[in-house]
Amino acid sequence: MDRSIYRFLCLPIFDEGFRSVLVELNLDKIEMWLALSDSSHGTADHKLSEILPALTKKQEVADKILQRLDMVNILASMISRSTEKIQQEIATDLGYGSAEPPRAGVKRSSADAPIAAPAPKALGAKPAGLGPVEEVTSLQSVELSERRKWGARLSAISTKAGVAAGINDQSRCTGLMPEEAARLKTMSFEAGGFRTIRQNVRYWEKFDEWATAHGLRVYPPTIVAVMRYSLYLKDQGCGPSILPAFKYAVGWVCKRLVMPLPNLADPQLKAVIKS
Repeated sequence: MDRSIYRFLCLPIFDEGFRSVLVELNLDKIEMWLALSDSSHGTADHKLSEILPALTKKQEVADKILQRLDMVNILASMISRSTEKIQQEIATDLGYGSAEPPRAGVKRSSADAPIAAPAPKALGAKPAGLGPVEEVTSLQSVELSERRKWGARLSAISTKAGVAAGINDQSRCTGLMPEEAARLKTMSFEAGGFRTIRQNVRYWEKFDEWATAHGLRVYPPTIVAVMRYSLYLKDQGCGPSILPAFKYAVGWVCKRLVMPLPNLADPQLKAVIKS
């Protein structure tokens, strides 16, 4: 397994089943993930699903990775944000990044001196635009800012969870220094679309506040707490999409924090949601 891939997979958010199926599919090479993490041609899970028949003919292996598409997207997002560093590591491994940098104070010989490029000819002043000039923030910058904002809110939930969240257990981050583990953990909190992070964090925060006020355990959550909050929402006249979204948010947050998940397939919970 590539060193760059292994470093990410040291986080407990990725289980042993995910690590092993990457090896089976020959997806433990960083070059494959640099291609999958390129969001200009669709999401990583969609691209992987398209090429999966070419990677394996074994249905049990395909099912194993298809059950972990959320981990595929998290890993792809983390690699996408680390592309520059990974490319530098590849260059160093190939020998292109091992040249000694110039030392301060050492003068170059005249033969080594760079040849100055001629200055471009002035073509005259640019015509003034009409109306006031406003700086427009790029959509990418806005999305990055929002991901960081809601990733920080998820990090606060992780801090509140304490030892109940496996993502906080340094002993499970085998091979990572504490500083590196903290950096990768932050990236995992910010992985994905900010709207998804925002929606699930908001649902969890409201659930946490209500459950705490009623003396119910939230870290990790119990099926009793989930059931009672679902009944509370129903009594408040919530819309038909609220309860399924809340149920999804509980599972989403627990998976991101590597926290024990209550049985969300409980028949009584299903009855409350469907009624």
